[in-house]
Amino acid sequence: QVTSLSAGKLKFELQSASDVAFEGTGFTPDTSYTLTRSGSDGSSQVLTVQSAPSGALAFTIPGAGPSTYELAGAGPSSGLFPFPLPSQATPFLFPLIAIALLGASYLVVRWTRRQSGDGDRDELEGNGWEGDDPDSNADQ
Repeated sequence: QVTSLSAGKLKFELQSASDVAFEGTGFTPDTSYTLTRSGSDGSSQVLTVQSAPSGALAFTIPGAGPSTYELAGAGPSSGLFPFPLPSQATPFLFPLIAIALLGASYLVVRWTRRQSGDGDRDELEGNGWEGDDPDSNADQ
């Protein structure tokens, strides 16, 4: 018996203690769906299944006696990230990546300058110039 139907989510009740086959069409293509069971012993994730490019979805629900099930879509799996992101984190994701890249580029530039600075220092020491001593050839 279906108890709730909304975009990306389906709730239903099963009374059967034996396995039940589920087949359906019209689902979002190439999307991961998670089936969660709620019963007298609490709530648990039963399985995760991928819809076909045609929007078909088929799986077998293991028997567990009277239970309420929720089938929820996790979003397209072929998106930018291969895992679902909480909607609260999305606005902060790209600025955080930009800050991380900016910090990494700063460290690379600093390291590169330090490396080239060490080479300049070696060349200066090789010609006998002393930076801290007064210049002996200065006009007096």
